[in-house]
Amino acid sequence: ELVGLLGTAARADGSAWLFTADRILTWKPGEKPTAAVTLPRPAAAYAATADHLFVASGDGVKRFDAKKPTVEPTALSDFPKGVTALAAST
Repeated sequence: ELVGLLGTAARADGSAWLFTADRILTWKPGEKPTAAVTLPRPAAAYAATADHLFVASGDGVKRFDAKKPTVEPTALSDFPKGVTALAAST
């Protein structure tokens, strides 16, 4: 059971990203979700492209490499703190 699901995004390999307030998981139909990223602060919004995950929290917006989500994310300085909605496209 996954409690607190905020959203999902499809991945190119047929799996999906599952977004909760404190973590990002990967999931394939028929399998259990597995943790990809644990977030240091609760997230307010997520957006995803084929290459990147974007997460807004009290720290601002951070960009994760979708192929290496456990690598330290990049803080995006052109977003103010307090963002509550995100959208992304390629």
